[in-house]
Amino acid sequence: MLENRLHQIVNSYGCTLTLSDYGIAYRVNNDIIMNRCLLKYPIYCNNVLTHELKHSPGWKLDDLKLDIMDGKLWDNLIFCFKHPKAFTQFIPFCIYKKNFLIDVNQLVIYLIAFVLIYLFLQWKI
Repeated sequence: MLENRLHQIVNSYGCTLTLSDYGIAYRVNNDIIMNRCLLKYPIYCNNVLTHELKHSPGWKLDDLKLDIMDGKLWDNLIFCFKHPKAFTQFIPFCIYKKNFLIDVNQLVIYLIAFVLIYLFLQWKI
């Protein structure tokens, strides 16, 4: 079964896997949280897990580079349209184990996008 195999892979990295009904996937320290609907798409699920395992347990600049350069936005959007609860992936904060967490990578990506939009609008005017 795919779920058991995922747990084995994640455990081999010293991490734990939790399945959720929201978002796509994210990593908090050594906990990887993945949407249980990913199990319906084994290849995409493997790609998402591989991406999450590349993240460091803490936050590093390499994590931001990984998220920006991943190139999986289209696949992620298709998954979100099939499973609308997954759109919560794009909210830059969440509550995990009763703690309020901020996704630094998402905030930086949004900041870059807003600055680029602002500069584009200034240039067009």
